[in-house]
Amino acid sequence: MNVAARYARALFALDGDAAARQEKLAVISEACTSPLALTFWQHPGVKLSARQELAAAVATRVDADDKQLHNFLLLLVEQQRLPLLPAITALHAELVKQQAGIADVVVTSSHPLQEEQQQEIQATITAYLQKKINITFTVDASILGGLVIAWEHRVWDFSLSTKLQALVKHAVD
Repeated sequence: MNVAARYARALFALDGDAAARQEKLAVISEACTSPLALTFWQHPGVKLSARQELAAAVATRVDADDKQLHNFLLLLVEQQRLPLLPAITALHAELVKQQAGIADVVVTSSHPLQEEQQQEIQATITAYLQKKINITFTVDASILGGLVIAWEHRVWDFSLSTKLQALVKHAVD
């Protein structure tokens, strides 16, 4: 497990509403990791106390009552891990989605699908996964036909291009 994942899991394990914390974390991440902000955080001439003071001000501006998030941000500053904040935020968001039973699904087709087709595919995937899904439909003409459905770390490849490749491989063998 990488460093960002450890921080994300630790933040997720804290008491309180993880989804609400995710929204605040996203705002803090955006504020603290712009190129100009990162220059400040990483500049060797800036004292740790000045970095902590700015981090405390950012956390207070976002939510003065969330002491856990405040302390988390100070820890990142102290450990010089603030550049990891976008990765921590993304991983924390994935943990929040998992907790809520939400899966991100990408469906790729060779041509744009009609609304009825999209609804049917969404209903089928929702029934199969037995989760709420965030579905994105994309188009990739190189698959020639069929669908490629990807979620979490899985891929169902029902594309014509893959079937043709398998047929050619089988014919050659």
